[in-house]
Amino acid sequence: SKMGCFGSSDGASGSRREPAATRPRGNANYLPNPKIEKIIENQFVGEGIKCTPAYECKVSADDLKKWRKEFWATRTQGSKHIWDVLRSAIDASADDAEAIIRASGLNAHAGIMTLVFDEHKFPYRVPIACINEPTRYLPTSVNYEDDVDKPEETVFENLKIRLAGENDYVFDMSNYSLVSDVKVKFLDDTDRSDTDLSHCIMLFGGKVLEDNMPLYRVLNLDSEMVFI
Repeated sequence: SKMGCFGSSDGASGSRREPAATRPRGNANYLPNPKIEKIIENQFVGEGIKCTPAYECKVSADDLKKWRKEFWATRTQGSKHIWDVLRSAIDASADDAEAIIRASGLNAHAGIMTLVFDEHKFPYRVPIACINEPTRYLPTSVNYEDDVDKPEETVFENLKIRLAGENDYVFDMSNYSLVSDVKVKFLDDTDRSDTDLSHCIMLFGGKVLEDNMPLYRVLNLDSEMVFI
């Protein structure tokens, strides 16, 4: 099977700010977590460096706490010290969070801590659901973790993203990884970290893939995955 286009469109969303929060400065970049968040268009929460789109949570409050704990425990790329700094900044007020990040020599893209670069330009992405609380908790929706057809975990090897005029990007990825994970890996590994993920599109067989879809739902083990 062959995959179609992976692309992005430019331009701001034109969202209007909510009275309860200051709209993010510039073209902020957000890590999508479709299993956790349902983004509310044109609404924002938080202030200053902690301002993000508002969201409704797709899991329970207890599951959100567990997910956050797992997120911080599994940060293996980059500096552990910087991850600790970011976690401390989240627990602080907006003004103190900005001071903490500046004092650590970090650069928050568009002035928002969802994407932060260290002095070596290594990207650190912090999910919206780690920074701000949801506006409400939604009833449980589709959960691929309960998928009766879920296979054993394995690794898809030599997956390809093909772009016109560039060499193929080849990588390995767990079949449990989500489409959004593929997008993030590609953008980070090809120095496109500042690309707005919400504008990125992935196609397979002429159909747009949802961010929360696991790769085992897209490919079978005998297929070659090619992005064009």
